Amino acid sequence: VLAMEKIGRIVNSQKGTLSINGHTDARPFRSDNYDNWRLSTARAHSAYYMLVRGGVDERRITEVAGFADRQPKVAADPLAAANRRIEILMATGG
Repeated sequence: VLAMEKIGRIVNSQKGTLSINGHTDARPFRSDNYDNWRLSTARAHSAYYMLVRGGVDERRITEVAGFADRQPKVAADPLAAANRRIEILMATGG
């Protein structure tokens, strides 16, 4: 939560639109209502809600998406913890 507050302050000091992407590692995650697709999407939505709650104008956020394990940060190790992440991308249009 503290990290998201800091990110929110940085985002608010800049102009541009935001895209929030959630990711998982390749470990199979399944429950009755959840899988890696929903988990990654939930991560992205959680970041969205925290940023908006922290004062980021929701109109600046143009995309909230989950990618499951399809875009690993560490392709050589699909199970790496670094693959479980949220990306907040800013387009400044300049």
